[in-house]
Amino acid sequence: MNKIKYLILTIALVFIGIAGCKNQLEETVYSDLLTTNAYETEEDAMAATASVYAAMRYDYNGYYKATYIFVSEVPTDIGREGWETTGGPDREMAVGTWSNETDHIVTLWTAAYRMAGYANAAIQGISLVDMDETLKNRLLGEVRFLRALAYYDLTFYFGDVPLNIDRNDESLPLSPQSEVIAAIIKDLDFAVANLPNSYSEETGRATKGAALSLRAKTNLNAHNWQAAADDAKAVMDLGVNSLATSLAVLFDGDNRDNAEWIFTLKSLQNYDWNPYLASTLLSLWTVDYEFSSLGWTFTSVTNDFYRSFDLGDDRRGLISNGFESGSTSNWNAIEGTPEYNNPPPGYTVSAMSGAGILKYVNPAGTSPYGAGNNFPILRYADILLTRAEALNELSGGSAEAVSLVNQVKARSNAPLLGAGLSQTQLRDAILDERGYEFFFEGKRRIDLIRHDKLISKWKAALQARIPGANFDYITKETHTYFPIPLEEIDTNDNING
Repeated sequence: MNKIKYLILTIALVFIGIAGCKNQLEETVYSDLLTTNAYETEEDAMAATASVYAAMRYDYNGYYKATYIFVSEVPTDIGREGWETTGGPDREMAVGTWSNETDHIVTLWTAAYRMAGYANAAIQGISLVDMDETLKNRLLGEVRFLRALAYYDLTFYFGDVPLNIDRNDESLPLSPQSEVIAAIIKDLDFAVANLPNSYSEETGRATKGAALSLRAKTNLNAHNWQAAADDAKAVMDLGVNSLATSLAVLFDGDNRDNAEWIFTLKSLQNYDWNPYLASTLLSLWTVDYEFSSLGWTFTSVTNDFYRSFDLGDDRRGLISNGFESGSTSNWNAIEGTPEYNNPPPGYTVSAMSGAGILKYVNPAGTSPYGAGNNFPILRYADILLTRAEALNELSGGSAEAVSLVNQVKARSNAPLLGAGLSQTQLRDAILDERGYEFFFEGKRRIDLIRHDKLISKWKAALQARIPGANFDYITKETHTYFPIPLEEIDTNDNING
């Protein structure tokens, strides 16, 4: 499936929302054999850029769709697969019994390298076009941002990976993570210098704020604390983004261009049964079917994570606990919660083993296949918490860090942090807050790796929900990063199994 291809690419992809329609995506299909000598006009350069954006979709459930949820949220302390008694790749991700042939892992690798490959071809081709230099550099900035995003996913999920930057070699050795991070930063430096703060009509394109945000998160994961703090502050100083009034408002399908969103994968609304490229399908994979008739709960949060929310935290309402199903006399809820202990009169209570996520329910959608929810990649709350974390690492218990965390908490009516926290206490509070704020947005696993708490927290969560099972096979050495897919090993002479 994946000997890494770079120069000649057959593109038959949906052009995501960069054709000038603000709230809805327009589709343009490109089916051209693109080579470095096929770029002649400004339109060719625009089409090449569009092909790289479109690579984020990959296929039915690939890359920034179900795959990203399964690799980033399910194998953590807060997520789980929907039906724990069934096998297959979903179960393998949840309990860490994956191999280098597990579908979600292979798809992430293949899709990210596909986007990086499209970016390499586009960069080479766009550079040859005789066109306005400002526009050319902007397009190159967009493409280099997307290449940086692909390598961000590769190195922070797989560790050392082959690094192909403007080369046409299909068999490259593994590059140390530090070199991959340096290449990501270099691409983002160019993007920051050449991307605009915003676009007058078009949405879904990378901006200066998006490039700064991804650079901030890259530096944070690399423990470059001052650079992360500075980049986050630069995003804040742009004055383009702000917190939505609530997460319910932010995730409303009608607010897909809210000022809190910095960069998302755009999705069509009301797109029926065959939405494989046009819709993110998030409601299909994360929402309890009987709760909303908009999904099948292929994933869910753990009961312990739900129970850990403060009862007054509005974000608790974005998880489906306490609803009727099957008949008007059956009530589903998580044990140990008010919803379980106080069912409506006359109802029989059934204990749930996990709860669906309601961030991606859109009543305007005609089906779970076209609920129209964008995939959230970068948003302003993440920038506030990124700066807070970096400041705490630079100066333990930083008052500004506490203030930034409390900005995020306050809009959800969550209990605020008090003064006088130690560096360790604030570090733990920030990690907890990131879980409450960003659950099932594709951030948890990397957050836990950065805090060196992935293995301990994930194993504790597994042992709590599957008592008596032995998870000693999950170790820092074997399970921090995913294995390189077998097919890559078999076809790349420079990688050993």
